Amino acid sequence: MINRISLLLFIGLAFTQYISKDKEIELDDGTIVILHPDRTWKFKKIDIMDSGRDILKLHNGAVYKGVYKSKDDKMVTFHVDDMPKAQSLPLSMIQSVTLSDGYSIFESSSNEEFKKELENQTVRKTENSKIEKTKLTYVNTIDAEYIKNVKGGKQYDSYLAKNGALISIGDTLTIGLPATIDKQFGIGVTPKSVYSFILIGSLGFNAFVQVFSSQGETVNLSATSQGEGIIVEKIYVTNFKTNLNLQLPIIITGRNTMYKGLGKSRTITDIEKALSLGEIISGNAPMTRTEAVKKLKESKELLDLEIILQSEYDSIKKELTPIIRKKQ
Repeated sequence: MINRISLLLFIGLAFTQYISKDKEIELDDGTIVILHPDRTWKFKKIDIMDSGRDILKLHNGAVYKGVYKSKDDKMVTFHVDDMPKAQSLPLSMIQSVTLSDGYSIFESSSNEEFKKELENQTVRKTENSKIEKTKLTYVNTIDAEYIKNVKGGKQYDSYLAKNGALISIGDTLTIGLPATIDKQFGIGVTPKSVYSFILIGSLGFNAFVQVFSSQGETVNLSATSQGEGIIVEKIYVTNFKTNLNLQLPIIITGRNTMYKGLGKSRTITDIEKALSLGEIISGNAPMTRTEAVKKLKESKELLDLEIILQSEYDSIKKELTPIIRKKQ
């Protein structure tokens, strides 16, 4: 096979000899060039069915080649090429499944199921927009009765965390350090450090990625994002309740202040864990006893160095003393 750089030279050499019929030449990228007897040429259009593979088409326009496995009244199981295992997808996502011999296994010609799902999503969004947003506190999240009655997807204007930080829509949270040394493999072969409770994209996007991931992984944010900001756009609870004695996880979604367009969406899967482990830093959190002691010591050193006045130190000490004496 040849590459495109040598295409014109090759065609010129080919035409030095008489061609009695069309001649096909395959380039190294798989493209087919047809040489005609009249010394003209063109690229050959390849029908996707010429691949010898079964074809899965989704309503979003995506097309996958692979091996069809099975179908029931709700799902289609299909093994996409280069994926480690077959996956089951709901019929509402699928436009058609066609075997390599052209036989159609499934075809949503009218797209009725897809249209119905879109209508349902529109209704849900409209209903959610009418829900009165309220304030939520950490105490609510450990209250079994509250957890029992709260509806999944309920949104809030603000959340008062365990450490006293008040997080509201529009606030900017700062990304701290990853809580663990967990690593994920990126596009290359070198694993990268990632955050445990901060994802790139929405929960829905990550659920889709998990379906096609060999290890069922989500797209966790890289540790290189330390110090960047996340503007809070949504605070809500999930409808996943396995045990009423467990704490209700609070999810926060927002956008990264450093990016525009695709890739700016961020999801904090559990704000309490992210705060307690230092993955998220809130500027609204009240000063802790440890922080107050540290600041008072620093102020005393500045006084001894005659950098601040006695009156300034006395003012700082008066402000910090109640925090230091308060029982934790």
